[in-house]
Amino acid sequence: VYDGPGFAAFKEEREPGELTDTELDNLAAGKSTDWLDLATRTGVRQDYLLSVSGSSDAVNYYTSAGYQNIQGVAKNDDFTRATLRVNLGLKITDDLKFGTATQLSFIDRSGRSPSFGGEDNGAYFLNPLANPCDENGELTIFPWPEEVFYSNALSNTLVLNDDTNNKIFSNNFLEYSPAFIPGLTLKINTGVEMENRDIGDYYNRKTNPGFKSNGIARLYNSSSKNYLIENLLTYRRSFGKHSLVLTALYSSQKDITESNDVEGVGFPNDLLNYRQMNLALGTSFNTGYTQTSLISQMARVNYSFADKYLLTLTVRRDGFSGFGENSRYGTFPSAAFSWRISEEDFFSSAIVDNLKLRLSVGKNGNQAVGPYDNLSRLTDRSYLSGNQTAPGFIPIQLANNELSWESTLTQNLGIDLSMWNYRLSASLDVYQALTSDLLLDRLIPSVHGITKITQNIGETKNVGFDFSLSGMPVMKKGFSWRVSGNLSYNKNEIVSLFGKDQDDIGNRLFIGQPIRVNYGYQFDGIWQENEDPSNSAQPDALPGDIKVLDIANVLDANGNPMKTISANEDRVIQGQLDPSFIFGLENTLNYKKLSLYVFVQGVSGVTRRNTIYDENVFGGVQRNWFVLDYWRPDNPINTNHRNNQDANLYGVGIYESA
Repeated sequence: VYDGPGFAAFKEEREPGELTDTELDNLAAGKSTDWLDLATRTGVRQDYLLSVSGSSDAVNYYTSAGYQNIQGVAKNDDFTRATLRVNLGLKITDDLKFGTATQLSFIDRSGRSPSFGGEDNGAYFLNPLANPCDENGELTIFPWPEEVFYSNALSNTLVLNDDTNNKIFSNNFLEYSPAFIPGLTLKINTGVEMENRDIGDYYNRKTNPGFKSNGIARLYNSSSKNYLIENLLTYRRSFGKHSLVLTALYSSQKDITESNDVEGVGFPNDLLNYRQMNLALGTSFNTGYTQTSLISQMARVNYSFADKYLLTLTVRRDGFSGFGENSRYGTFPSAAFSWRISEEDFFSSAIVDNLKLRLSVGKNGNQAVGPYDNLSRLTDRSYLSGNQTAPGFIPIQLANNELSWESTLTQNLGIDLSMWNYRLSASLDVYQALTSDLLLDRLIPSVHGITKITQNIGETKNVGFDFSLSGMPVMKKGFSWRVSGNLSYNKNEIVSLFGKDQDDIGNRLFIGQPIRVNYGYQFDGIWQENEDPSNSAQPDALPGDIKVLDIANVLDANGNPMKTISANEDRVIQGQLDPSFIFGLENTLNYKKLSLYVFVQGVSGVTRRNTIYDENVFGGVQRNWFVLDYWRPDNPINTNHRNNQDANLYGVGIYESA
């Protein structure tokens, strides 16, 4: 971003004569503020862990205590966590086993860090010719007196903020294998997760909001509870070359979240804070509650013959409370077959240890909706009636009683290969996945006061492959080197929307294209002084303006071609937001008790809008911005426009490989 002199030159070129007294005074005095330097520090991280473990024939245990302290790169961004973990496995009798894994944790996030990018008062964009401190060295409330809208980017560090939460997670099982029915096992798994978070804020009179309101306090607390119980029945039987495993499952899960939010405005003095909320001149309240339930049933058959032919058949049925009353349940079958070719009599190799061919087809479900997206909902819009506050409500969501499961049918063909006593292993999978009843927000006419509704309205297709390779190039006494890599390719496209071949431009969904794409006018360079735009689609363009690619062949009433920039015709798809390729490579080297781990990962095929070029300095140049190379008559570049807010009237984005 610009320093003080650079910002002044940038502003003077764009808005001549608009520098304020504060900017002129600091410029003359050679004062320039690096807000990012003031808002950051060198981060420090500490981790400590002490653990004790042991086992016997009847008991095994593991217990640990951990402490973590992180001072973030942003000043005042501190994080502390203390954990206690206990794992216990107990063989009660020959038939009965019990186990638990429980973790308690305390987290402290107290303290607010400076504002950075997204806010108008952030350290990235605050005027470098403003004053961070007054003559006494204290942070200013209004660093730029002529523009009191802008707060000090560092003022959050003056906020009293306490932010703590306690969390408990416990996973337990009870397993019974009756001796009088060999091969039968009944296992009950239970999971409980509870979390409470408490946040208290007080904005004193040295902060912008506290100064304007004589102190602002906020109390927020939330709690979340997750309960899971699984009943798992398994029967194993072997006879001759045959092996059979039968599995049945019934599980139930419930999620509950609650929140309370209280804000107080107007305090007698700053000796008080959020703990004296009752002394505020005015208070407001907000509460929240959500609950979801998920029920699942599953039956599975695993069959193996001579350890060469393996078959798995599964069917599961899931029900989710967030769907319509008559469409909450979905049934999802699958089948998988594998053939260990290396076990066949006709197969003989001195170097191949395992060669397996796999084939599977199956359907699974996705409930990616909010807890109440199927219901019509209202929100509070209370209003004044005389001297009284009267309750009022407005609709914010339409009901959809047909909302149901998004389902994906996947077909997969795979092959596994291991060689040289398993020192080299490779795996390749090729797949196709067809997703139907896609859960998407559909734009609707705003006559209801509502602009969108969640529906099952789409079909998509994914095709791709996953390849992995691992091996041990070196395995000597005291030294070993293991290397493994993977490469994945995926192409996704929308097959249909609304049951037909119809694009949804408002939501940027296009038939035959990936789900997440960039869409907008296409950059076609910069208008130069030797070019005449009068005969183009931008007849009023000036040298240095962005040139928009005129793609459409728009006809006038007489059928003659028109040169014009049309929002419906000239916006185009410019790459996708999800990668086509994902790859990784890891190396592990061990020398006696010393190990080195090196990991590289990456993606390819992503295109993103470079928002550095989406200049947003406001009228009169009120915000700092990134140092860019602008077009000028003596610098006739073809990559960035002139230093003028009207040089990109169409809002053309610059898209680059990510």
